[in-house]
Amino acid sequence: MKKLLPILATVLVLAVGAADGLAADFETGVKAFNRNDYKAAEKIFIDLARKGDGESQFFLAMMYKDGRSVKRDRAKAHMFASLAADRGFDNAVMLRKLIVKRMNKTELTRAMRMARDWVKKYPAAK
Repeated sequence: MKKLLPILATVLVLAVGAADGLAADFETGVKAFNRNDYKAAEKIFIDLARKGDGESQFFLAMMYKDGRSVKRDRAKAHMFASLAADRGFDNAVMLRKLIVKRMNKTELTRAMRMARDWVKKYPAAK
């Protein structure tokens, strides 16, 4: 999966296009991600995720799942995968299923609470 991520990132960028500022920012985040500058990518993706960008939510899910520049956190990974899945991203649905297999009940409850809180705080994220 790690080897496919740069290819997936490129496909997502092409699918989104560069018609608006969100797409341009997302592309900058993907470039940072692909050069392993995960701190810069995280900052960009968090900002976009708050605005409801599903691709950024998906990348954050991957980052938290794998612990790329962030502490590995299955609950946060699940939360971001769920937000992206709610936007219709099939890859996020598959990722969420992988994450759930490794979660315990406490983590899953935390993930669901975090998702509700995130959407309350950032209504555009839903």
